[in-house]
Amino acid sequence: PTPSRMQGAPAGLRVGVTGANGRVGAVLCDAWRGHAAFAELRRFVGGASKAARRTRPTVDAGSVCVDLADAEALRGKFDGLDVVVHLAGLVDCRTETLGKDGQALLRSLVENNVVATYNVLAECVRAKVRRVVLASSNHVQHGAVIADPSDPRTIDTSLLAGSLMKLSDPPFPDSLYGVTKLCVEDLGKLFALQHQLQVVALRIGWLRDTDDPSNLRGTTSEAFMRAIYLSYRDCASIFSAAVERSLPFKPRMPYLAAFACSGNTHRVWDLDESLQALGCVLKDDADLFFPPAVAKL
Repeated sequence: PTPSRMQGAPAGLRVGVTGANGRVGAVLCDAWRGHAAFAELRRFVGGASKAARRTRPTVDAGSVCVDLADAEALRGKFDGLDVVVHLAGLVDCRTETLGKDGQALLRSLVENNVVATYNVLAECVRAKVRRVVLASSNHVQHGAVIADPSDPRTIDTSLLAGSLMKLSDPPFPDSLYGVTKLCVEDLGKLFALQHQLQVVALRIGWLRDTDDPSNLRGTTSEAFMRAIYLSYRDCASIFSAAVERSLPFKPRMPYLAAFACSGNTHRVWDLDESLQALGCVLKDDADLFFPPAVAKL
């Protein structure tokens, strides 16, 4: 059956995207320009710190620059929106956890990923936004299958003993970044419980600056890429479903988590629950870029 649209939503959704100039944001905004189901696409750029903003490219004049760590600066920016897709944050998977480097990394991650997400959710409640789609990460579970604890882009699939990872598996972050993304998910649960804000948390795989991952062939990251590769069109399909569709939220708890990767032959995630909930069909597979003759798994 064809999935239905969000219950009670207007014919044309008004959608805001934070982190619109990041990698995922750019893919989505390109896919959603002129989208028939969207009456407005409001793009927000800027992180929660000067350091975060320096890592983002300049975008067109149609975007709104806002410091998400500043609740007052954010006030009013989501007025009139039906859905906010919150992608902004600091992606830093370094494995330092001790000493001054670890402390500095944690402070920056908390400001950009935890404080900023709290402010976004609080403003969505104030502005009566119906739904928020949060960018979570594969790194909230990857500690269970990491091959080299000093390198979050390695994987040892033998640790799964032939099974696939499920959304219900205990979290196992591989880095401080993964820890803060767990906080993002838990903030989403709290706001769903206390304010009946619809929240969808997508555990995003690996979407790179090129849709072709074959330049990782023969590297220590090849197996990791082939497991959690996310193509541009599958990314747009998954996020579009999270934004537009009526979803199977539990009574009193309108929160849903889902995996977001392509239909990879060597995937480590059990995608059945996510695809059934979102009602979307995946079209791509990382193995198409890795001929069997050169496969190194």
